[in-house]
Amino acid sequence: PAAPPPIATALAAGQLLRVRYSSRAQPEPTERIIRPIEIVRQRETLFLRAYCYFRQDLRAFVIDKLHDVELIEDSPA
Repeated sequence: PAAPPPIATALAAGQLLRVRYSSRAQPEPTERIIRPIEIVRQRETLFLRAYCYFRQDLRAFVIDKLHDVELIEDSPA
């Protein structure tokens, strides 16, 4: 599956992303720093599998719920 440009760049270069994400559990967007791993499709939904430094765990993010996506320097701090 094709990735939006900043996500595609981060995947190709191994860069981190700063995003705002609205989850089902927390509809109010939270800022996350993530390290993208891959894009997967389940039915009609695209997910970005990434390591989330906020949760300190691997997560699957619905791409349509990622906002304000920006590439950042390679440091989660």
